[in-house]
Amino acid sequence: MNRKGQTATSEIIIWTVVTGIFTVLLFILGFTIQAFINTVIEVPPRLEAELISLRFTTIPECFAFQDETTGKVVPGVIDLNKFTNEGFNTCYRSAALQGIQSLNFRLKLEKSGEEAITDKYAYKDDFAIFKEVLVKREGMVEKDLLVIYVQKVSR
Repeated sequence: MNRKGQTATSEIIIWTVVTGIFTVLLFILGFTIQAFINTVIEVPPRLEAELISLRFTTIPECFAFQDETTGKVVPGVIDLNKFTNEGFNTCYRSAALQGIQSLNFRLKLEKSGEEAITDKYAYKDDFAIFKEVLVKREGMVEKDLLVIYVQKVSR
């Protein structure tokens, strides 16, 4: 028998097994690191909804009242003339943000009963955020409660 041939064959088998085990360990390490990154970076849906909902009452492109003479925006005061579905869709475009895979909202003013929804809202309320606001209607300002119903991300 040729011992050199047997040694070379056994070394090839050993290196093949070691390379296979090393490759599997690298894949496991990669998936573990990715899972860790996803859990560390993940933003809770309530926090994300709270941050997005800040725009509804603070910027003039949404529902915030803007004084016509000075141009000053009054955060926390809702202009009832802007409180429509069309106004909401210019303020927050869920279609541009992957539609049902993004947060969708339904806003309701408790006292007046006015309501505005995003175009992809599926009438499934996962949780709600409550904000006390002032509503400007026909020159009068009155206190109201803005209820922001949120439909969570379905990833």
